[in-house]
Amino acid sequence: MLRSLPKIRVRIQHPDEPDAIPWWDFETEDAAEIRECRQFPHIVEILDEAGQLLGDISNVVAGPGVEGTYAGPWDIPDFFVAYYAADTWTYACGIEPGTLFRFAGAVYRVIGPEQIDHGYSTIGSATGYLLCLSTSGDALIRIHMRHATDRVLELTRGPANEVSG
Repeated sequence: MLRSLPKIRVRIQHPDEPDAIPWWDFETEDAAEIRECRQFPHIVEILDEAGQLLGDISNVVAGPGVEGTYAGPWDIPDFFVAYYAADTWTYACGIEPGTLFRFAGAVYRVIGPEQIDHGYSTIGSATGYLLCLSTSGDALIRIHMRHATDRVLELTRGPANEVSG
């Protein structure tokens, strides 16, 4: 698990970049918007705390003004850019199933990232949330990724049967 959550940088993609596709190869509506300079292809980059690239998504079409660096996908003002960013960002956070962390006075175990099912495979798009169980065995809950940073390295039972980490 990373010491801090990755950042998201959104920038305009230039036509000469390796993964860039020509405007005429986008879907018809997007191609028209790009041709008229109302929207642009963007790259969404996921960066660690040292600025190293952890992952990216190319050719994401959005209007001007979405460019910038964001703490998480929820901060991105464009819905579709945020949607694509959330999927890559969630996995770049490095919070694996079985990870233990403290939240709201309890210890939780990560089951896995929440995913949106697209109906064509067993893996959907990650949402930036985690599905977790408390170590006391309560029901499955959904926790925002930003709350999973206080990692517990080991659980032990204290003299009063309290869980400590």
